[in-house]
Amino acid sequence: MRFFDKITRTTAGIFGILATCICCNIQVLFSQPVTLDLTFGENGITKIYEASEVKFLDVDKKGNLIILGTTFVSPNSHLTIVKTNADGKLDRDFGENGIVRLKGYHRSCPYGMKITKENKIFMYGEAYKTEWGGRENIFLQFNEDGSLDETFGENGKIIVPFNFGGTKSTNLEHDDFILNIEGLSVFKYNYQGKMDVSFGENGNAYLPYNENFKFSPMFIKILRDQSIFLAGYESSNSVDPELAFCKLSPTGKLDTDFANHGVWKMNIWNSVISEPEYFLDAIEDIQGNIIQVGNAGTMFPGQFPFICSFSHDGTLNSSFGNYGQHGFYYPCHPVIFDKIFLNESKYIVMGNRAGQFAGALLSITSNGNTDTTFADNGYFFLNDFLFNDIKFQGTHKLVVGGRMLLDLNGKSIFALARINISPELSIKQFDKPTHSLTIFPSPVKDYLYFSEEKQFEIINLQGQVLLERKTPAKAVNISHLKDGIYLIKFDDNQVKKILKIR
Repeated sequence: MRFFDKITRTTAGIFGILATCICCNIQVLFSQPVTLDLTFGENGITKIYEASEVKFLDVDKKGNLIILGTTFVSPNSHLTIVKTNADGKLDRDFGENGIVRLKGYHRSCPYGMKITKENKIFMYGEAYKTEWGGRENIFLQFNEDGSLDETFGENGKIIVPFNFGGTKSTNLEHDDFILNIEGLSVFKYNYQGKMDVSFGENGNAYLPYNENFKFSPMFIKILRDQSIFLAGYESSNSVDPELAFCKLSPTGKLDTDFANHGVWKMNIWNSVISEPEYFLDAIEDIQGNIIQVGNAGTMFPGQFPFICSFSHDGTLNSSFGNYGQHGFYYPCHPVIFDKIFLNESKYIVMGNRAGQFAGALLSITSNGNTDTTFADNGYFFLNDFLFNDIKFQGTHKLVVGGRMLLDLNGKSIFALARINISPELSIKQFDKPTHSLTIFPSPVKDYLYFSEEKQFEIINLQGQVLLERKTPAKAVNISHLKDGIYLIKFDDNQVKKILKIR
C-alpha cells in the first residue's frame, strides 16, 4: 500500500470506529500510568488568574520555569511573562509579584522565546502602538528578575524590520541566529537584531513560489547540518491544497539534492471544497529522519490528523507506520496534533481534542505505531485544559502550558501542568537514596546542571564510562558527546537518564 492512499470519510470513519472498539478491549491489558504530578503547583496544576494564556515555556539555567503568553483585557492583549520555581510555585520576586507585562503598547503578542547563555529571557513579538496601526516587530531581553535588560538595544528593546506578508513562524533554537518567516521569505538575524546579509540575497531567502508550486510554510526548523527545513501546504490547486515542504541550505539557497529538486508535495485528501492539508511541526530524530505531524480536512468531524517520516534526503521512510505514515481518523471529537517531541527512541505528540475542551498527548513508537503502553492505549487527556507548548523537565516529567476556561463565556487563565511519564528503558537497580537529585535540562545540548554538588560518572547504554568526576560539581559540559541516550550515576548510587541532542 502506498503512502497516504487517498481516503473517504465513510471508509475512514468505519475503520476509525473499529479501531476504537478494538483499542477499548485491550487498553486494560497494556496501559501504564501517565499521571498528573501532584507535587507540582496545586495538585499538579499552576493557575495564574492575572493572565490569560500560555504560548511558550522553557526551563532556565537554574531550573526555574519561564512562561511567555498573553493577558486579554478586552479588546486588547498584552504580552506577559511569568516565572515559577521548578515545582510550579510563582516567584513573587520576579517582575511585579511574579508577572511582567509589556507596557507602552495598545496590544502585543509573542512569536518565540529563548533562555540565553547568560540566563536572560530573550523574546520576539509583535506590538501595536494604537488600536488600528503602528505595528512594530520587536526583540526584547529581560534580566532574571524580570526587569528589562538596559544593556540590550535601546533600554532592552530592538525594533526589527518586517515584511508586509506578516510573521508566520520564528525559530530561536540556535544560539547564534534567528530565522523568521515573513510572507514568502526567510530572514536571518543575530540576537542583536542585525540581519545577516550573507544569507540568501542580503539577508532574505525567497521561498519557492511558481505556477506549479505555491508554497505556504507553517513552521521552520534548523536541522543538525544547519540546513533549514520548512513545511506547510501548497496551493497551486486552490480547490484542493496539498501537503508540502522544502529545504534550504545554511546560506539560504534551495537544496536541489533534497526530495524532488528541493521540494515535495502530495495530495492525500480528496475534497470538493477548499479544505487544506498541511504539516504543523517536525523534529529530526537521532538517525536523521524528519518526523512530521499534520492534519487534513477542516470540516468537523472530518479531520484526519497524521504523523509521518521522511529520511534525511526527503524520501519516504517506508519502515515507518504504513509506508511512511500513521493516520488517526475519528468519527467525532478528533484529536488535532500540532507539536512533536523526541522521547528517547519514541515520539510524543501534543495537541487538543476538537469538540471538547481537553489537551492530549500521544506516544508513537520508533516504527510509527501507537505506543499502547503509554497511558490509555497511547493517549493521555487532561480535561478543561488546552495545550499550547510542552517541555521536558528532568527525565520523565513533562510540563505543558496553555489555558483553562473559567466560565462558559470563554474567559480563560494562564495554566501549567506537570505530567509523570513512565520510563521507556529499564536500568540496573541500585539502593534507593534518601532524597532525589534533580538534573536539568533534558534533552540537553551542552551544559547539564544538578541541584547539588555531586561526584558522577556518565555511562553509555553499552556500559562504558565516558566521563568521570571525582571532584563534586553542580554542572558538566557534555557538548562533545554524540546525540543519544546516556546514564549518569552519582556517588550516592542515584542513576538518571539523559537525552543528548545538538
